[in-house]
Amino acid sequence: MACFRQQVLFRHLEKEQKEFVARAMFVMEFKSGDTIISQGDDGDNFYVIDRGNVECYKYSDSPDDEALVHTYSPGGAFGELAIMYNAPRAATCRAIADCRLYALDRKVHRVYPALNRRTPTGFQSDTHEDNYRAALPD
Repeated sequence: MACFRQQVLFRHLEKEQKEFVARAMFVMEFKSGDTIISQGDDGDNFYVIDRGNVECYKYSDSPDDEALVHTYSPGGAFGELAIMYNAPRAATCRAIADCRLYALDRKVHRVYPALNRRTPTGFQSDTHEDNYRAALPD
């Protein structure tokens, strides 16, 4: 998961913390043309592109007048604002090639505060890892 290691969101984490987050990520695959996220929807995951390309579009008044704002390639990441700030999706992102993405669920971000701020030691307490595990679906 080399694409994971280069993400700004994770650079400040200690090695053990990065390993924890990497284990929490899961693979999602999309076909060319699939919509991955839609502007205005609730955010559920942060995505890191392992394979494929994704275009992101924004609109002002109507989805019919969307404009391309960015194209992501392998190693690129998107969706962090929605999970960090519990805000609606700021853009619509579509696969423009078959894609393999690593996703991090918003629940991990909420129960693991090290993603929000730097901590000098590993987990702030074992409770955070326990809370994360309890939040995962069976």
